[in-house]
Amino acid sequence: MSGVRHADHIYVLNQGRLAEHGTHDDLIAARGRYAAMFDTQAAQYAPAPNVPKPASPRVADKA
Repeated sequence: MSGVRHADHIYVLNQGRLAEHGTHDDLIAARGRYAAMFDTQAAQYAPAPNVPKPASPRVADKA
């Protein structure tokens, strides 16, 4: 859907019928079917919350 956001006009079909239409910004603001699909896909690329980061190994000081 990354390419769709740049279209001049987007048409969203549901069961073969027009459900929504407008620009990417219009459809995101409407919080309808398009926004739900866009958010679902975008969530796949978001960083996972609460993923522990490995600690750096301790290195002994050489004196």
